[in-house]
Amino acid sequence: MIEEKEEGLTLDKKTMDVLVANIIPTSKYFEVRFDYLQQQVGSRFDYLQQQIDTKFDYSQQQINDVKQQIGDVKLEVISLEDRMNKRFEQVDKRFEQVDKRFEQIDKQFEQVNKQFILMQSDMDNRFDRVDKRFEQIDTKLDKLLERIDVKIDAGLRENRVLIVRLFTFALGFAAISMVGMLGKMLQIF
Repeated sequence: MIEEKEEGLTLDKKTMDVLVANIIPTSKYFEVRFDYLQQQVGSRFDYLQQQIDTKFDYSQQQINDVKQQIGDVKLEVISLEDRMNKRFEQVDKRFEQVDKRFEQIDKQFEQVNKQFILMQSDMDNRFDRVDKRFEQIDTKLDKLLERIDVKIDAGLRENRVLIVRLFTFALGFAAISMVGMLGKMLQIF
């Protein structure tokens, strides 16, 4: 065999192996890179998980605060009902006292009626005024009760609206949780 010698660089098999080994990365290089990438993804996922947990805790605290406020409003309504019941009881007692007074006055008028026949027409006029006054008081009490009923109804409507808002809020968080759960199950996150 005749070997031709060319001018230039000659490469033997050992030199070629060294060059290929230094230029083309090894599988260890790729393993290190993938481990580094996995570590970065893992730390990012942990950071996102902490943020989500913090936001869920904050949302739960807000929900608890709203529940507490609803409980406080219920207690205030119960307190208002108790106070109104006590006032109505006082009014009932006053009416009973007024009824007793009228009974006493009726007895006195029966005794005095014989002596003061002339004053009877004047007294009838006074009783008419008192009856009108009681009718006025009765209409005022009816109006007051209507206003209280309207205020209670308005408060109940506001509570219904708040409940709908809270339900919508809860459904939104449930949807977000479901997306997060699906992402976790599908290993997207």
